[in-house]
Amino acid sequence: LFLLPSISITLSISLSLPYAPSSSPFLALSTKSTLYLSNSKAKNIVALSKELVERFNGDIPKTILELESLPGVGHKTASVVMVEGYKIPAMPVDTHIFRIANRLGISRANDVVGVEKDLKNYFEESTWCHLHHLLIAFGRNICTAKSPKCDNCPFSNICINKEHIS
Repeated sequence: LFLLPSISITLSISLSLPYAPSSSPFLALSTKSTLYLSNSKAKNIVALSKELVERFNGDIPKTILELESLPGVGHKTASVVMVEGYKIPAMPVDTHIFRIANRLGISRANDVVGVEKDLKNYFEESTWCHLHHLLIAFGRNICTAKSPKCDNCPFSNICINKEHIS
């Protein structure tokens, strides 16, 4: 899995700035750089950068399938790049969104692929880009994993964890 948020941010920034340099400067990175990454992450960054240059002429791919073909890029990262970099509707599912979808009964899936499918069927595509940000914020601030703030939750009437409500 590609769990390095700064890479997604780097990809998004380079997409949003027309004068941003291509990915080729990343080729100078090595697994012995001072970025203090795990070896696998560092190797993925180097391999990803080489593939961006060799296969995509230094451009960041514009499809989920092409993004997922890059070393270290999983489905969630590819979806984030689509939403943040290209403003193309996608539904990245992280731990917060997974928890909320199940608690609110929108999904009963046991994996992120199932939750993503259920969310895409439940909400209109035009809402996806903004919705995942709202759900993440809701999961971080109200519907937290260990101590949800159910008294402040606008969805407490449909939450399957009603026992949390005092």
